Formats: sequence, C-alpha cells, structure tokens
Amino acid sequence: MADGNIKPNQENDPSNDGCDPPTPTGKDKVAPPSGDQSNTDPKHEASRHYIKPALKWIWPYLKDATLWTTLATMVIAIATICYVEYSGQQMRIMNGQLTEMKRSNDLTRSLSETTQGAICQPVVQNSSRTPYKYFLVECEAGRLNATLMSGQISVSLQDPQTGSLIGQKKVIDVNRQVIRPGRQSDRIDFEIAGFSDSDFASLKQVIVIEGSLAYDDGFETRTPMNFCYVRHVQRGQDGSYSGEVEDTCNLLPVTLRRYRELDAIDKQYKKNPN
Repeated sequence: MADGNIKPNQENDPSNDGCDPPTPTGKDKVAPPSGDQSNTDPKHEASRHYIKPALKWIWPYLKDATLWTTLATMVIAIATICYVEYSGQQMRIMNGQLTEMKRSNDLTRSLSETTQGAICQPVVQNSSRTPYKYFLVECEAGRLNATLMSGQISVSLQDPQTGSLIGQKKVIDVNRQVIRPGRQSDRIDFEIAGFSDSDFASLKQVIVIEGSLAYDDGFETRTPMNFCYVRHVQRGQDGSYSGEVEDTCNLLPVTLRRYRELDAIDKQYKKNPN
C-alpha cells in the first residue's frame, strides 16, 4: 500500500501531495564548505604553502632567549662602533678648529707685539764732568712699558791700533723695574779710568761700551738688547780732530782706516802743495 510508506512527518505536511520535493530557492542554498579548493584565493594559497611553513620553521628560534640576547649584543656593538667613529670624527674636527684658533691667536699676538711691544735702545752721552760719561736706556713712544730690565754693561779704554786694553774694564750692573715709552731710564754715571784728553784727541784712545741686557716687552716676552759701541774723536772737514762720534764696534776698523787714508793725503799735500 502506498499510504503505508508515508513517514509520520509527511502525513501532516499539507505541501506534501505525493509529488516530487520542491526545488530549493536561493535562500535555501547552503554555502560550500570553507575547505572547497575551487573557491580558494591564490594569495591564501601562497600563504598556506610558503608563509605558514616558514613561520612554523622559524618560530622555535624566535622563542629562544639566546637569539634575542645575541641580536641585542650585536646592535649594541654596532652602535658603539658607530659612536666611536663619530666621536673620533668630531675630535678631528675640533682639533682642526683649535689649531686654526691657535694660529689666529698667535698671529694676533705677533701683530700686537710688533706694533705695541716695547722697543728700547741704549744711549751713551757725555756728562758735564769729563771724563765722566753716562749710560741710559730710551724706549720708543706709543708702545707698552718695558719692565724688569736687567743685565750688565762694561766700559773700557782701548788702543784703536792694536785693540789692547788700557787700564781696567769697569762692569756695571743694570736693574730697572719700569721704563715708560718716550722716556729715558735713570742714568748711570761712570768714570773712565786712565782716560787722557790728549791721547783721546790724537786717536790713541777709544772708549768701548759693551752691554748685554734683557727686558720684558709688555707681552711677557724677554727681549735681548746686546750692543757694542765705540766713542772716538771725530775728524772734521779741515782735517782737525774735535768732538766725539759713536760707531758700532764692527765699524771702528773701517772708520780708522778712512781716517788714516785722509791723514796720509793731507800729509802728502803739505809736502807737495803744488
């Protein structure tokens, strides 16, 4: 019997009239399972075949604390090397700048010393009490004070023909705290032992004044002042000897030779005036 094959749930279904079951609509369609290969995205396929295996392989290493410690140590080492190199470069730049600044300061100081530093020179003059002389130091105007001048000067009589010493050499100590520019130091009078007016006038005696002094030029630089002067009688245009003149020691032989030549000419002229 046909009725005996009807299931209980179909007996009360008014839509079941013994015909074929109805075709499901779009709302009734069931989506294919997510594992259906026909609808898989290619990007997801690549992720499943390449990225996931790679992550699966590397993940144990990423969980290892030793790896992170090693990486951190490497980063610190690289950073330290970079910092040392950077610091070295900065030091080289700073050293170059310091060298340029020092060179500039040295040049400025040199220019200042040249234009403002004290410049002094010795002066030897006659006093009113011949055969006394006096020595002093004169510094250029418009410059700094000369300070802490010290040293010695020596005074002697010499025979200009032979260069031998006449009498004893007199040595004088010089100590001056300050010599202002444009002014002269306190003078030092000295007596010339063995001096003879007649011998000096006939060029048989010359006065030799030698000195070795030093002073501070105002820039804490010790400036030497070494000199050697010879005072002797002066030959006039008429051939007579009168007054005094001062030469440096190295020029004395030249001066004496010229005097002798002029004397010889005068003597020859007196013998043969025509």
